[in-house]
Amino acid sequence: GHCIKEMQIVQPEGPYLLGGFCFGGNVAFEIAQQLLKQGHKVNLLAILDSIAPSSKFQSPLFSYKITFYKILFVLSKALNLNSKDKLKYILERFKWRVNNISYKLYSDSGNSMPPELQYVHGEEFSKHLLKKYNSSIYPGRIVLFRSNKMIAEQCFGSDMGWSQFAKEGVDTYNLPG
Repeated sequence: GHCIKEMQIVQPEGPYLLGGFCFGGNVAFEIAQQLLKQGHKVNLLAILDSIAPSSKFQSPLFSYKITFYKILFVLSKALNLNSKDKLKYILERFKWRVNNISYKLYSDSGNSMPPELQYVHGEEFSKHLLKKYNSSIYPGRIVLFRSNKMIAEQCFGSDMGWSQFAKEGVDTYNLPG
């Protein structure tokens, strides 16, 4: 509701053009649902590199599958780099993993989160919200823009799971990068 109120300060009436990147795609999806329930028109719902809300997140087996494809993705990227860039990339990935572990330790300790770990908190919080989110079917069409380098296709399919939530289907556009 808060996002809609802020949007309507700028544009009180539809039709609305909505979009979101990553977790923001799920936010845009929910905003579109709420606007439609209020009787507004949504002409575009664009999702950018965002995985659809899904009960798959709750499966331990699914978590292992995602981890497996992440490892394959990192290795395939590292193999295509020169020696200097390969070392830099591996160190960046190692730092990211250390930050995730540090985040979990800080979370369990009750201490305040250092600024360099706050982005990890946002990522974990987003996953938590998606696990609990109960969505309905969007009555229109969703436009999905996705990177051709996303590992999500291996786990969710080329539409990243959105077709089960869009009554009129999903138009998918693959983008380089």
